Amino acid sequence: MLLEPSALAALCMRGMTDLVGVDVGEKISNGIYEELLEEDFGKRKGDPHTLLATPTSGSLYPRLLRKIEPLSGARKISRILGDDWKEVSSGLILFENRLGGRVAVLPHDGQLSGIDDVYFRNWTRQIVLRSTIDWLSKGAIPFFVGGAADVVPIRIDQPDRVILGIANLSSDPITKVKGYVGDFSEKVRSISNIGKDGKEMKLKNEALKRVGEGYVIQASIGIDSLDVGILILYKE
Repeated sequence: MLLEPSALAALCMRGMTDLVGVDVGEKISNGIYEELLEEDFGKRKGDPHTLLATPTSGSLYPRLLRKIEPLSGARKISRILGDDWKEVSSGLILFENRLGGRVAVLPHDGQLSGIDDVYFRNWTRQIVLRSTIDWLSKGAIPFFVGGAADVVPIRIDQPDRVILGIANLSSDPITKVKGYVGDFSEKVRSISNIGKDGKEMKLKNEALKRVGEGYVIQASIGIDSLDVGILILYKE
């Protein structure tokens, strides 16, 4: 589960705090920076402070955060700092409970539009969220598209193939598709692209590289702003 504080609070009120590994507190509005603490989740190697703006900094109307704290056994990936550089809350927290379930909790309150704020969305945040989803899925992330902002990935599994849709919701075109398809034990014999004319075109095999239980995709196809690209992976 990937939780924001309002959902976390609801679970804690129902007596499930021990299953989520995180306690939730009051709303706070003095968070200025989020500092990443682990390199596997976006902290730059050799950088003493890798900082992200929080949705309260620079916003016309403050998007409040909720104070969250890890319980025993939970892993703190980041922390929220105030303007005096003192910690006002934990940031991203990961926890694996006694049932084997994995939980990730963000401090940004999705009920208050914090998560869709421009100060939340950036390239480093993409690394953080991709690493978080990869951890939650135990390395079986279904489909991830990197190197582009405001992209919606879609995956449809069929008996003999997998269809991948890439919706480009940004104002900039995508000139090359870079992504990863996980949880894919079968071998792929070919990869194709559906063009704007509806015709299917086979791509070079170099566009695919087997990594772990999935494939890295690097396809030289363009997707215009507010357009959709379609790739098809054919199984052997």
